[in-house]
Amino acid sequence: MIEKKKGMEKMIMVIMLVLTGSLTSIFGQSTERFEALFIYKFSDYIKWPDNKAKKTVGVLNNSMVLKELNKVSASSGKITAIQLDGLSKIEECDIVYVGETTDATLQQAVASAKSNHILLVTKGQKHVGKGSCIGFYTEGGRLKFAISPKNMAAYQLKASGTLTALGKIIE
Repeated sequence: MIEKKKGMEKMIMVIMLVLTGSLTSIFGQSTERFEALFIYKFSDYIKWPDNKAKKTVGVLNNSMVLKELNKVSASSGKITAIQLDGLSKIEECDIVYVGETTDATLQQAVASAKSNHILLVTKGQKHVGKGSCIGFYTEGGRLKFAISPKNMAAYQLKASGTLTALGKIIE
């Protein structure tokens, strides 16, 4: 029964990935909507040290992702999305999404996220090489994500095999 459930979860995630790329190119949907959906689903595939049921997602430098996360959270109640105007409230979050940013801000976010076991998700694959756990990028008109199990371990987070299998691994 457990194997069947894991297989079903993997299939749902794969379908979501395929649809994301297809829908963005066919219907011109914003990538922010799909980034928000991915962030929401990531919470199901990550294990935190405290593993509380409801997660707080902080968003820095992208009001459209925040808007889309608020839509998702309104229907599920599983997450709460908040706007971060800086890094002062980052420790209140379980997941932090950082949009376009400077290297200095990213390094501050990495330091805070590491010490507070926060899943750090960024816009851009390049940020994964600089300490982010997951980074969104587009390739061939499709939204994809890069993931670093090494960075996640440094944050004391564990990604499921399903999630790591679907992302581009960066060490």
